[in-house]
Amino acid sequence: MDTTNHALDNGLDLYLPDIKDYIKKLKQVHSQGHAENVWDDWGSFGPCSRTCGGGVQSRQRSCVYQRSRSGRKQSCGSARQEFEYKSCNTQDCNEDSMDFRAVQCQDFDNVPFLGKEYKWKPYYDGEKRCSLLCSAVNTSVYHEWSDKVIDGTRCDSLSDDQCVDGACQQAGCDNVLGSRARRDVCGVCKGDGNSCKLIRGSFTIPQLYSGYNEVITLPKGSTSILIKEMKFSPNYLVLKSSDETFILNGQHHDGKPVLVNIGGTSLLYTLEGSGQNLLKKLTGQGPTKGSIQIYMMAKEERNPGVWYELYIPLSGREPRFEPRILPINNAQNLQQGQAELRSGRIGESSFSWNFGGWTQCSTKCGDGIRKRLVVCTNRQTGERSAPENCDSDRPADTEECKGDNCDPTSRDERTV
Repeated sequence: MDTTNHALDNGLDLYLPDIKDYIKKLKQVHSQGHAENVWDDWGSFGPCSRTCGGGVQSRQRSCVYQRSRSGRKQSCGSARQEFEYKSCNTQDCNEDSMDFRAVQCQDFDNVPFLGKEYKWKPYYDGEKRCSLLCSAVNTSVYHEWSDKVIDGTRCDSLSDDQCVDGACQQAGCDNVLGSRARRDVCGVCKGDGNSCKLIRGSFTIPQLYSGYNEVITLPKGSTSILIKEMKFSPNYLVLKSSDETFILNGQHHDGKPVLVNIGGTSLLYTLEGSGQNLLKKLTGQGPTKGSIQIYMMAKEERNPGVWYELYIPLSGREPRFEPRILPINNAQNLQQGQAELRSGRIGESSFSWNFGGWTQCSTKCGDGIRKRLVVCTNRQTGERSAPENCDSDRPADTEECKGDNCDPTSRDERTV
């Protein structure tokens, strides 16, 4: 008769020739289990990791010994130390304060790396949210300077969760670890959603200009942002602030989301669907610290349509939200430009200046100025390039104009 049984408490296989041996071995297994750690007293909490914005303090204690159920003392094994964390300096930082992760990246500015010196800014990776990953400004170079950011650093700029000892932990908008406090659609911590209003609409002009077509300008203070293609297209989305431009072409082979830091906030660029159902999408929590212009750069003249939603503060002067229809080249020039973009046959240079249409004149009556976006691009890929790669003279991005909406009682009134 096979009397083999298994003690499941600790995974040991026990061969049991008779019931007495079985009881004896069960007692041995029971006496070995449920060891209890005996700890030293907690130490004092250390300094706060941040001066504002939600820092972290830690303290630790050490294991003195383990006490088995039978009372026998034994080594602590791997459980030699235990840590405890709490939040500190939870007041918000000043609005003009630099992002805490950006400060950590800038500590490596001009530190030799691969024989060169760079300026560094945060690089976000969905899998290494609490590593100090930084990208070299105006290059495709990025590097992991540390496997852990400083405690209290946000896991990313789309949530309030914080990194603690290299791991992402839940935190609320009140900068407290473990808190469930959340922002409303207006970006107000623990708010009721009544301090802002919804703006939504669509960019649906049937034919696109061969350069940049303005979809909408997100004003300062925009929150809960959604920008999404309505149908598939090979066109590019372009984001522009006062000092940066990003061209998002949707040709990422790995399909990973891209986090774009612009206008004092972050927008998450994702691709939804596949094949001819692939749609480009931008989302962001905000609030934006400056305006962000959203353009569509045409690789073909058909406009798939772009849907947008955002919330703006109730207070202050409401900006203009209706997207302007930009002038369109004559059909022959448009078709020729699109054929060149698709084929890559662009003459001697692989780079050219690409520009959008002029904005409205800055005055309704009298002398003013108008502007347009001008960017050097790789004409085969459509990606932004350094200005020195374009051989020809840079087209003007500002010119004088006259407002013609004058009447005898009008004054030189500036538009917004």
